[in-house]
Formats: sequence, structure tokens, C-alpha cells
Amino acid sequence: MPRVHRKEFVCKDCLGVAKDEAFKLIEDFLIPDFGFKKDEIEINFSGNRGYHVHVVSKDVLSLKDDARKEITDYISGNGLDFNELFPTMSHKGVLLGPKPTDLGWSGKIARNFIKTLESGVDSLIALGIERRVAKNLYQKKALVEMGIKNGNWDMIYIKKKKEFWENILKKQVIKRVML
Repeated sequence: MPRVHRKEFVCKDCLGVAKDEAFKLIEDFLIPDFGFKKDEIEINFSGNRGYHVHVVSKDVLSLKDDARKEITDYISGNGLDFNELFPTMSHKGVLLGPKPTDLGWSGKIARNFIKTLESGVDSLIALGIERRVAKNLYQKKALVEMGIKNGNWDMIYIKKKKEFWENILKKQVIKRVML
């Protein structure tokens, strides 16, 4: 957890954020993506070091290091392949991509972008989108959102769309993991 305040101890607000993120880990990954039950998950507060999430399942306890690394890579979005999420990007035509109803990272990316879009121009800019494009996306929010819900990420013209959406994908993963 980054120390924003440069103090020896993490402040109450930062610990609150850490707690929220521990619950997101459980609710956004461990339960829906891995199928763990709530009674198999423990959260421990370790003072200034934040919260630790432990899965106490016999299946997990027997995992080897490489399997544990795969879980960590999945949760951190390490190795996500843009071309798998947007399979039509290499072809001319409509950019098809993940829908909010998709499982795993595909659905997370779509839901998170819609949430960012609904939050307004400033949220889009914070994602690294230039102001002019952010305003255009927000002004056409209903159309863009409808398209994404149907898997069509090409509802408005975006210059250099492959670079644009690759950058958004990277920022979404980083934002999702780091928040």
C-alpha cells in the first residue's frame, strides 16, 4: 500500500482504503472468479501493514508456488492479451470487445469503463484520455454504453483506436489493481 502522507504510520483514511480494497479482492475476484465461499476467506488486520486476505481452503493450501503465481498474475491482470479481448482489432471494421456480462477480466474491463464513463469527463481524463475525446465520449455516453453492453466498442470515431483502447485497457487494469 503506497504511503501518500510520507509518515511512519499509515493514516486512518489510508487504512480505510486498504480495507475497501481487501473487500474488493474478495467480492470481485475470489468469490466470483475462483468460486471460493465466504467461510473459506479470512481477513486479518496487521496494524500499520494493512489487511491480509487468506483463503483457508484445502484446495488452496496444497497449491504449489507456480499455481499461486498464476492466481496472483490473474488478479493483477498480468498477461492480459489485448487481441484476445478485442479480437477484431486486427481486421478492418467494427471493433468488437468484452461485454459487462462476460466473466473474468473481460467483464471487469467493460464494467469498469462504463462506470468511469458514467462518472464524467474528469474520470475519463484521469484514465489518460485527452479532454476533447473525453468530452466526446461523455456527450455520447448513452450510445457508447449501449455499444459496450452489446460488445461493440466502436460506436464513435476515435483516431488511432487500437492505441487508444490498448492504453485504456492497461490503465483499467492498473487502476483496478492499484486502487
